[in-house]
Amino acid sequence: MKRKRIRPSARGEPETHWQKALREGIDRAGGQVRLAQTLGLKSQGSISNWLLRDKRVPAERVLEVERATGVSRHDLRPDLYPRESPVQQYAASA
Repeated sequence: MKRKRIRPSARGEPETHWQKALREGIDRAGGQVRLAQTLGLKSQGSISNWLLRDKRVPAERVLEVERATGVSRHDLRPDLYPRESPVQQYAASA
């Protein structure tokens, strides 16, 4: 039997883009426990803290989470890994 997930928005806080991306990663990994195990963390409490308290993946874990889940670093932490604009892409190719 699946447990009902409590989303941050249930407490009156809107869910951020980062939280949605992390939640997608958690689902792809098979849950918080499995993601924590894949990342070599001692417990799923860290994942829960990222999702509910910190509201973001720590900078030093972004690439690991991306590799483990397939969720883009650009979605997990757009403040650290912004997507290039078409102008930046053109300038880089010139």
